[in-house]
Amino acid sequence: MHWNLIQGRSLKTRVTLFTLAIFVASIWSLSFYLGRMLRDDMQRQLGEQQLATVSLVAGSIDEHLHDRVKALEQVAGQLTPALLGNTPSLQAYLNERPVFGSLFNGGIFVSRLDGTAIAEVPQATGRIGHNFMDRDAVAVALKQGKSFIGKPVMGRQPAVPVFGIATPIRSADNTVIGALAGVVALDRAGFLDHLTQSKYGKTGGYFLVALKERLIITATRKERIMQPLHPRGAVPAIDRFIDGFVGTQVYINPFGVEVLSSGVRLTAVDWGVSASIATEEAFALVRDLQRRMLLATTLLTVLAGALTWWMLRHALAPVLETAKMLAHLTASDQPPQPLAIARQDEIGELISGFNGLLKTLAQRELALRTSEQKLFNILESVDAYIYLKDTDGRYLFANRPLCELFGKSADEIVGQSDASFFDADTAARLRTNDTLVLQQGQTLKVEESNLHANAGRTATYFSVKLPLRNETGEIYALCGISTDITERKSVEEAVARSEAKYHMLFDSTSDAVMMMDERGFFGGNPAALAMYGCATEEDFCRFNPVDLSPPQQPCGTDSATLASQHIATAMAQGHHHFDWTHVRADTGAPFVTEILLNAMTMDGKTVLQATARNITERKMLEEQIRQLAFYDPLTSLPNRRLLNDRLEQTIAACKRSGVHGALMFLDLDNFKPLNDRHGHEVGDLLLMEVAQRLKSCVRAVDTVARFGGDEFVVILSGLDLDSLVSRHEAQGVAQKVLAHLSEPYALTVRSDGRVEQSVSHRCSASIGVVVFNGTVSQADDVLKWADAAMYEAKDAGRSMIRFHDDPSTR
Repeated sequence: MHWNLIQGRSLKTRVTLFTLAIFVASIWSLSFYLGRMLRDDMQRQLGEQQLATVSLVAGSIDEHLHDRVKALEQVAGQLTPALLGNTPSLQAYLNERPVFGSLFNGGIFVSRLDGTAIAEVPQATGRIGHNFMDRDAVAVALKQGKSFIGKPVMGRQPAVPVFGIATPIRSADNTVIGALAGVVALDRAGFLDHLTQSKYGKTGGYFLVALKERLIITATRKERIMQPLHPRGAVPAIDRFIDGFVGTQVYINPFGVEVLSSGVRLTAVDWGVSASIATEEAFALVRDLQRRMLLATTLLTVLAGALTWWMLRHALAPVLETAKMLAHLTASDQPPQPLAIARQDEIGELISGFNGLLKTLAQRELALRTSEQKLFNILESVDAYIYLKDTDGRYLFANRPLCELFGKSADEIVGQSDASFFDADTAARLRTNDTLVLQQGQTLKVEESNLHANAGRTATYFSVKLPLRNETGEIYALCGISTDITERKSVEEAVARSEAKYHMLFDSTSDAVMMMDERGFFGGNPAALAMYGCATEEDFCRFNPVDLSPPQQPCGTDSATLASQHIATAMAQGHHHFDWTHVRADTGAPFVTEILLNAMTMDGKTVLQATARNITERKMLEEQIRQLAFYDPLTSLPNRRLLNDRLEQTIAACKRSGVHGALMFLDLDNFKPLNDRHGHEVGDLLLMEVAQRLKSCVRAVDTVARFGGDEFVVILSGLDLDSLVSRHEAQGVAQKVLAHLSEPYALTVRSDGRVEQSVSHRCSASIGVVVFNGTVSQADDVLKWADAAMYEAKDAGRSMIRFHDDPSTR
């Protein structure tokens, strides 16, 4: 029921409805809860009973299947190769065992190793001469040599639904020579009759299902025999049963009926037994009980409502009499008198309390008058213009300062509009502001420039105007407080002009300009915000220089330590110039800047002004020039120029320390045929792979360089003081290199991310090695010696290592 409708009713009605609402909510919630709990308990108990029944049925079927398998295995164990080769004797042997007729109502037969039936019981089935290798039971028995229960199929002789059980027949040396198979026909009397002839309630039944094939083998409803289950996804509960779920579940079956179903799996074969019953039948007792509870709840609700109404009407009678008396007193001009108390109960206490309230109201009225007088005195003495206006813009009140400003008395101001004291334009602007307060209920804090009609001067006021509302929330007046700020505005305008000049210079420069103190940034121009990826200056000032820097600078020093050093230098010298790597706040992308720090005094303390210019592109161009000058563009290895520099450094180090160094000159074998056959693009891929393999064979302090074409140079530094030991170390590295380069190459040519060509290639290298010490004076000599040794390796048959044995290099 809508709350406004309840509010308009009597107290008796509201209390009655509220009590009934609580009662109805409680008793109906209890009814629903009990019904739900009863259904859950019954579902659990029925499910346990149903699962126990299905388990017994499944156990019985398992036992029958095991018995039939065992019987077949016992008979198969007595069949000899000689008997299997004598068909009349074999047929007579089978005829002498009528027990098979009770175990296999579809008959039995014996097949040769190729699956062809050679004897059967009874002989009228016509299986002799037919090949049954396509039946899974016969195929498993013959091929895998084990007993097997086959899946249900339509039989050949006769064409009825059947399933077979087969076991292998073995020779003396345990070789499979045939199979003995028994057939169970599902349309005849047999050990599965208790499924088809048993009913589960009025609407329930049993199902024997081949889980893997999703096929109903037999069922209480015979029309379901050999019917496939619905496809996977149609009924998730059936899918759970097929996937191995053992237990009870409630679901909507494919015919749209909610059922309680339990299922278990057999142990002899991958089959399952299920029993289900419609929940409408299973839970009929619960629905009966819920209908009775509904009727009892309805009767109790009506009875509770009637008793509550009668009790409230009797109990509230004195209150109604008191309310009539109060209404009479309110309509008259008589001073409020204490009300009579009819009886000393809760109602009497209520009236007594109301009499006390009347006394308190009289005291508060006196206090209110006193407070109003105090407020009037304050409004008269405060140094601000305070006034009230009605909804038509006429003054209701004006304090003493406003009377002095207008040169009028309060009586002369009250009832007048602004047009009586200001020029027409000023009065129109004031009326516009007043309308926002009086009609839209806004509280305005606004500066107003007013031209006084009697004084002939313009003054600026800061005015606060707010709406006054009555007890119903309607606006009936405006309260305004205005302060003369004409002199202060003149000072502010002068300061604003000075700041505008500064901000014009600060904001217009293309360099990032930032202000810093010991806590971090406290200002930044638009160029700084754009450079560092900050949306607002407030966002930018949340950071300090270290926050906008990587953990370490390119020199290896951590950013926090190096920043402190630069700041200390700027503070001490007054200015400082350096390069610095930053990261953007929004993307984290690094960039390099040229920083100029200048120390200055602001508000009595020393601060820093930082000017930053982005020089990332310049640094990248310098690095590109360096790469082109010293590194091979294909392999990113040092080129000849950098190689010569590294070799001279290694020779100089050998002179200082006395240790030996080594230089290996490598030329790839079988490289030209790869280029000629597959093109230079594949050859380039091979050279890049060779470069990576070479780098993996040496230390970080060693140098791998591309000399040109398919020629590479490796410099090994800091070997041993002894030349023989150094030679041995160099030979070990050369052998490692030769082994790595001789491994197969899988080269894949890609275009736009797609594989276009995949090439497998094998090649090796011829390596010439020179071991040298500080006695070598020319780097070119070392290269020539190593080159000559490399050609000796090629002449020796390639994929060889040769050392230059000039005594002067030892």
